[in-house]
Amino acid sequence: PLPRQRTEIGGRGMNIVVLGSGGWGTALAMLLEQNRHTVTLWSHDPQKAEQLKLKRENPLLPGVQLPVELQITNDLNCLRNAELVVFAPPSFALRAVAKEAAPYLPLLSVTKGIERGTHLRMSQVIAQETGGEHPIAVLSGPSHAEEVARAMPTGVVAASNRAETAELVQRVFTNERFRVYTHDDMV
Repeated sequence: PLPRQRTEIGGRGMNIVVLGSGGWGTALAMLLEQNRHTVTLWSHDPQKAEQLKLKRENPLLPGVQLPVELQITNDLNCLRNAELVVFAPPSFALRAVAKEAAPYLPLLSVTKGIERGTHLRMSQVIAQETGGEHPIAVLSGPSHAEEVARAMPTGVVAASNRAETAELVQRVFTNERFRVYTHDDMV
């Protein structure tokens, strides 16, 4: 493993919750934890959360050990003290998760795809379910969960219609192997 880098916001790491324990959510939670943030990985499935806690390995990322410091839960109360909420559920579940997480901000969408039936982008679904009042950013680019989890070099873009939100995402995620560039084009 690479040496852990300290990424500080206001003199300390942030309290971050990643909603979605699939491969992509798990890989990003690991990256954020390596950047010395306090990270909680949330799974909608209580049994999956327990298995992740016990085995410290996600079956979608075989051979990749989850850091001991990474907190894992299926309780949405983990959002109460979150300074950043990362949405990483599958696209079909995003609307339901966004509705439950509506009071928490700022919000980052890392879920890929378009919602069936509405043809809305995931950031638009989040905006609808959260009342459109919270800052939203989108993290996208040519990246794969298994590559990020195995510390392979990756470049992505954080886009938001608020420059300060895109810059926050850039500061939180960037390290020597994961580069984040900012933009205002969320599409």
